[in-house]
Amino acid sequence: MRKKLSPFRKQQASLETQMEKLQKKLGEVERALADPVLYEESSKIRLKELLGEQAGLKRKLEDAESEWLDVSETVEDMEARLSV
Repeated sequence: MRKKLSPFRKQQASLETQMEKLQKKLGEVERALADPVLYEESSKIRLKELLGEQAGLKRKLEDAESEWLDVSETVEDMEARLSV
C-alpha cells in the first residue's frame, strides 16, 4: 500500500513546487501592475500584456491548487487506511 502512495506524494510535492513558482511569478506581475507609469497612454500595450499574463497565471494557479487538493485528499484517504 505504501508503494501505491508514493506516486501521489511525488505528485503532491510537484504541484506544491509548481504553485510556489506560479505565486512568485504572479507576485512579480502584480508588482509590475502597481507601477503608475503603466497606466499612461504610452504603456497601454504593456498594461494589456501584463493583465493577460496575470489572468493566465491566476487560472493556472487555481487549477494547480484544485489538483493539489484532490491529490492531498487521496493521500489522506490512503494514509488513513494504512493506519487502520
